[in-house]
Amino acid sequence: MSRYIYACVDGSKYSESVTRYGAMIAKTLDVPLKILNTVSHKHNPETANLSGNIKLGESDEILQNLSEDDSKQSKTKIAYGKEVLQKCKNIATKMGAKDVITTQRHGNLYENLQELEDEIRVLLIGISGHKHKSEIGVGTQVEEIIRSLRVPTLLINQEYKEPQKVMIAYNGSDAAKKALDIVSTQPIFGSVERFVVSVCNDKQKCQNLLNEAQTQLQNHSIQAQTAALSGDPTEALIDFQKSHNIDIIAMGAFSHSRLRDAIFGSFTAKMLAKSKTPLLLLR
Repeated sequence: MSRYIYACVDGSKYSESVTRYGAMIAKTLDVPLKILNTVSHKHNPETANLSGNIKLGESDEILQNLSEDDSKQSKTKIAYGKEVLQKCKNIATKMGAKDVITTQRHGNLYENLQELEDEIRVLLIGISGHKHKSEIGVGTQVEEIIRSLRVPTLLINQEYKEPQKVMIAYNGSDAAKKALDIVSTQPIFGSVERFVVSVCNDKQKCQNLLNEAQTQLQNHSIQAQTAALSGDPTEALIDFQKSHNIDIIAMGAFSHSRLRDAIFGSFTAKMLAKSKTPLLLLR
């Protein structure tokens, strides 16, 4: 089965950035870029008011009006989605992506991506879309996608900036080891300056983790600087990112159970909430 870089766009403020990062990765890995737009047909009753009493004989007319309204909304969404796809394709092509494919699917984004998972090499998605009411935070669908799909996922939360420095957060967990393996064998960002960072209060343990990570990278001819940090992991990583002008943070994602997340909070969720830099989440 062919595998693609998948860029999910809906016309919201991150769609152009998602496209640009997707085109950059597609060029680096020399694989096709698929730009995906999903059309949801959930009815939004803009004109119908069903409050109060419905007189006998009126129900058929109301249902007909609802059906016509649904059809108009769907046609509008489809046309808008196609326009977004064409604009994004033009952007990716101008950036030098060789094989750009646009595709429009119907239904729920999360369910569509589940069906497509086997052909996704890297997934790119904005931290929130049109339906997310707040200007900050992670959209509900986005959280479900990054929690469930087992593909490298680049979560975009800013305008496109060509990556020069990438930081890999490493704590020796299974998720972190898997993340390091992917970074070692699939250098998504090509020639960038890499940093491997570990956060723990035991200096010797920290150094052992960094040596372990550096050895694996060197075995794949990848050079990286290392840094041992202490304190709160989230704050330490964010501070390091800011002080070293890191462009991308790579890390293992959602290694805890939902129950543990509910009680203690998830490290991944905290990073999603506080990071102003795109996160490459690996599982």
